[in-house]
Amino acid sequence: RLFDDPPHTDPARAQLFLYNLTTIPRIALRSADGKTPVITSVASGHSAHVIVNAVSVALAVFDGRSLLKPLGTLELARGASFSVFAEGERGAVSVLVVKAQVSVK
Repeated sequence: RLFDDPPHTDPARAQLFLYNLTTIPRIALRSADGKTPVITSVASGHSAHVIVNAVSVALAVFDGRSLLKPLGTLELARGASFSVFAEGERGAVSVLVVKAQVSVK
């Protein structure tokens, strides 16, 4: 499966991607306490992204209202881009968070 991700074009804000590579029909990215949705309802085999203000925030991946994996605190700096990859099946989900590297010529 190929994902066509849009480029990050807003240097004043941060960008987050969530990839659902699990067998779980839908997952979401929320604040760690589950109260604030960030990216909602990403179907299995798909991805979604959001542009957010630069903040330091604790996030987690959820299956509906159930916590799958906490991500810890991410420093969402201006111009930063993070990808959250969730893979596996219910009860055995692994999550990888990757911050994009920018090379300057």
